[in-house]
Amino acid sequence: MGFSVGDFISPEANFARWGTDKVVGKALDNRVGCALMAELLQAVNNPEITLYGVGSVEEEVGLRGAQTSAEQIKPDMVIVLDTAVAGDVPGIDNIKYPLRLGDGPGLMLFDKRYFPNQHLVSALKNSAKASRAPLQFSTMKTGATDGGRYNVMGGGRPVAALCLPTRYLHANSGMISVTDYDALFALVHELLTTLTAEKVNAYRDFRQVP
Repeated sequence: MGFSVGDFISPEANFARWGTDKVVGKALDNRVGCALMAELLQAVNNPEITLYGVGSVEEEVGLRGAQTSAEQIKPDMVIVLDTAVAGDVPGIDNIKYPLRLGDGPGLMLFDKRYFPNQHLVSALKNSAKASRAPLQFSTMKTGATDGGRYNVMGGGRPVAALCLPTRYLHANSGMISVTDYDALFALVHELLTTLTAEKVNAYRDFRQVP
């Protein structure tokens, strides 16, 4: 075939729609988070808040991009948009990986480097109800989201991580559900458009949110 030992080979991984609800493509972890972030920056119009969007690098080797952005921006609160393993295929422990495609985005209750702010968790649950977006819950004992750096920056910041269930996460092509993508957009949009400066300050200072 003309290949030698040591040659780098990358399978072709074109973007495609499968059926009415599935999308496959290269590096959906975490291109879908970047796409959601871009759509939210275009759609959210709330003069009470200032939005920053971060597409970070080197998450897999120590959340390094998250740390540098945290020190540069010094955010008051953080919503992480990421992906997580969907355990709805044969050969995967669906107790360890409970997320399923089509059942909504997953709210990460903890990972190896992060715990979410409980007031923010409550707000996201309320936003899911208000936007009629399905919501799942998950944990991750062996990996971490960028929330682990924002969690401890400065005096610490309130963080919550929302993850799209994704099949074949680190393979050449991943798979997500359009339903889950739309639901994640809807609930985060609901949260951001209803935030006030008073609420943001309460989150930042770890006080009861009015």
